[in-house]
Amino acid sequence: MAGIADSIRVGSSLLAEFYALKLGLMVVVALKLNRVVIEVDSKALFQMITSTASHCPVEVSVLLKDINKLLAQIPTTTLSWTYREANRVADALAGHASSIAMDDQWWTNYIPTRPLDYQQISNVVPSTCSFWWLHPPSFLFECLDSDLRGVKFERMIRQ
Repeated sequence: MAGIADSIRVGSSLLAEFYALKLGLMVVVALKLNRVVIEVDSKALFQMITSTASHCPVEVSVLLKDINKLLAQIPTTTLSWTYREANRVADALAGHASSIAMDDQWWTNYIPTRPLDYQQISNVVPSTCSFWWLHPPSFLFECLDSDLRGVKFERMIRQ
């Protein structure tokens, strides 16, 4: 299990979803992982990757091509879409990346967390990334514990 967070200061939420997936897949390929389960909480992203979307915005078309090339390098992948409430770990990582992106200290004085085998991914992970490997940061403990215990959360639906 691994996690990565990077800050994106411009663009749409869809662009951020695509960038995050590409970044994660770059790490997977660098680590030569053969079996990967990918859970996304963006239905638009899922539909565009699985070719069920009727349209792909220009702003993400290059990233979509990059993602498809990366997916082709992984022998076994399972891609699924799930509600955000059921994907709390990913949501917490996105919130973390978002909060550090707003902090100017991130750009001038960041202290990234790196795995022991950082050499394997150093050529693909931007130097501004915060990355963890095997030992998650403390802000994820509650989410991971809830996942392990199978805790259910209600889906929030706008009326």
